[in-house]
Order: sequence, then C-alpha cells, then structure tokens
Amino acid sequence: MKKLLPLFFTLITTSAMAQVLPRMPNGPTPENKDIRVEPLKVPTIGELNKAVLAYRAGDYENALKISDDLAKRGDANAAALVGFLYENGMGVEKSYEMAAKYYRQGSLQNSSDAMMGMGRIWVLDNNVVTSEEVDNAYKSAIKAKRNDAYTPYGDFLMAQSRFQLAAAQYDIGAQKGDVNAAYSLAILLDDGDENIPDDFAKARTLLKQAADGGIPAAMADYGLLIYQGRGGDKNLAQAAEWFKKSAEAGDKTGAFYWALVNAKGEGVKQDIPTAKKYAEIAKGEVPDAERLYQQILNYEKLKGNNSQNQKQTNVKPKSKPQK
Repeated sequence: MKKLLPLFFTLITTSAMAQVLPRMPNGPTPENKDIRVEPLKVPTIGELNKAVLAYRAGDYENALKISDDLAKRGDANAAALVGFLYENGMGVEKSYEMAAKYYRQGSLQNSSDAMMGMGRIWVLDNNVVTSEEVDNAYKSAIKAKRNDAYTPYGDFLMAQSRFQLAAAQYDIGAQKGDVNAAYSLAILLDDGDENIPDDFAKARTLLKQAADGGIPAAMADYGLLIYQGRGGDKNLAQAAEWFKKSAEAGDKTGAFYWALVNAKGEGVKQDIPTAKKYAEIAKGEVPDAERLYQQILNYEKLKGNNSQNQKQTNVKPKSKPQK
C-alpha cells in the first residue's frame, strides 16, 4: 500500500511477497471416508482419532507414536499429522526434512492437510522441497476444495515472479470469502507496480472486505483510502473510525494514523492526550511516529510555558502597606 499523509513521508513499505506464515491448526481432522493409494487392511479411523485427541491434549509423543504407525500402514491423514509434529518439533526434534517426507506421502495419498504442509515447508526451508512439488501440492489442494489454499498459493507464485497468476489466485480466494486473499490482492492493486495495474476502486472494495474480516492492517489501509478519497468519496470522520479500530486492534500504522488525526483534529475533535498516547505506541515501528511524538511534546511544553506566562501576567501587584 502507498502510505501517504500530508506533511509526512512514506510511512511503511509492503513487500511484494506477502510472507506465508505457518498456521497452527487444531490438528488434521479425520475424514469419514479416507482416500488413499490402497485401502487399508485394518480400519484406522478410531485410531487416528486417538492420535488427534492426544495432539490436542498436548501429549505429542503419544500422538506421534500412534500417527506414525498409522502412516506406515498407509493412512494419509496420519502422515499429515506426523509431518506437522516434525514441522513444529512437537514430541520429536524439529526436522523439516522429515516433515517433508511425511507430507509427500500424505499428498500422494490425497491428504489436503499434507498438501498444505508442503507449502509451509517450502517457506520455512525451500531447499527441502522443490518449487514444482509445491506448485503441484497447491493445485491439488485447490482441487480438493481447500479454499484456504488460494492465498498461500498466490504468495508462492509471487515469489516466483508470476504476478498475473498470483493475482488470479488471490481474486478467486477473495470471491470465496478469504479475507487474506482480499487483502493481498488489494495491495497489488494499489502499490504502483506496473506488473499489476492499479485499480483504486477495486482495491477499496477488497480492503473493506479485509477490514470487515478483522485484519488490523487492512483497517488502517482502508481508512487511508477514505482519508485520501482514492477509489471513492473522501470522508475524514469515517477514516478516523477505521484508524481507531486498527489502532485498538494493535496495528502500529493504524496507531500512527489515529494519533495523527487526533493531533490535527481531522475527522475527530482535537485530542492531544490521545494523539500522544498512540504516537508513543507507534514510534518504535513507524518512523514518522517519533517525529509526531516529539512535535506533541514540544506543543505541550510551549502550551505549558504560555500558561505559566499568562498566570504571571494576571498576578496583581501587592499594595504597599500604609504607614
């Protein structure tokens, strides 16, 4: 996002590649009907449930023991769980190589959890899995109706400089209700990069979706478009509301914007204490917040001096005692 406000420089830079962070699921959920290369000789649904329950209870060693045995017997979801435990070092020493091994097995046996795991491992260590494997894994996950695959797949494609394909994945994900996909596409549509032409109106719609979906950074960005009147009408009061929501949700850029409009009295009544509070919160991360904070301190000092001078001016001289 282009972050521009009057009297201030660019506030924050956004990487073209929105980093995929491993999401911590509640654990792969056993499906009623397993899909595997070959049917198991012995049903394992009940056993896999035990492994998942052990995982959720924090008994990772037992979860690993049960799921590893099932994976060796051909259970795809069990292989996904073993991979997840290795990926995060739960009940076993962390090993991306071992995680990739089990994710490969699960992916070949049609576990969408394992397919998603392949993508996470690529982010953590792209020497462990190949780009081709990850590309195929995400495509397979999408075919398996994993709507949460569009955003990380788009991120992967961005890293490969396949910008148009990445935007297409984000677009599909956004249409399916993924607010992260909506936010990622909005960034591409308002970053000034020629690879994807800017579209402020669409970016604004997508940012609204992401902001309504609870993404604090999107709240700040959406407020900024409203503040500037890009892609739609300008509304300072409405922009201030979104800055406040973002700030209260913990976003440092949102905190800076909220501090700034309070300092300037734009969209809200001027409130220097609030401006000072949020400028101080933001100053460790947003460069211009330090500047704003110092301006507020100077303002308070000047105001204090003026007040003191006024008091001295209003002091009446004591009358001389009569002889």
